[in-house]
Amino acid sequence: MLRPWRRAEVGDPELVRTVELEPSHWTVPIFRHGKVLGRIDVAQDGRVMGHAYFYQNPEDLSKCPHFVTRLRDEEAFQQAEKILSTYVDAEFGDPVFVLNGLRNQLAWMIEVRRQCKLVSRVFVTPGYIYQRKIGEKLPPPGWRGGGRLGRR
Repeated sequence: MLRPWRRAEVGDPELVRTVELEPSHWTVPIFRHGKVLGRIDVAQDGRVMGHAYFYQNPEDLSKCPHFVTRLRDEEAFQQAEKILSTYVDAEFGDPVFVLNGLRNQLAWMIEVRRQCKLVSRVFVTPGYIYQRKIGEKLPPPGWRGGGRLGRR
């Protein structure tokens, strides 16, 4: 699986935050021919936490993304529009790349506020969109996204 990484380059690290907007760790893209083959996750103390591939077959790299976040922040905001449009008189934060639970649960998060009070967080990944309303009981652990699903 690592064979394509042999001639790859290391990109600029992207800071990953917690849902509370605290720094969590860095994710470092591994590039080849303008595409991200995968990432290396690095703790704040410099310790390597792990890595991930963005392909299933090292012979086929065609579906690798162009960004370690897989989506740009603008794309995440656009994809969240269906959920965000349900909030009247709300303010939306800029998308922030966050760790939403386990190490591999990375998503763009958009905070939804009414009168400066946080009312919900909307999460966008390449595969699905969901939200967690503040005060809403979370489903049992292991459920994908931990909130309502909003498909693209």
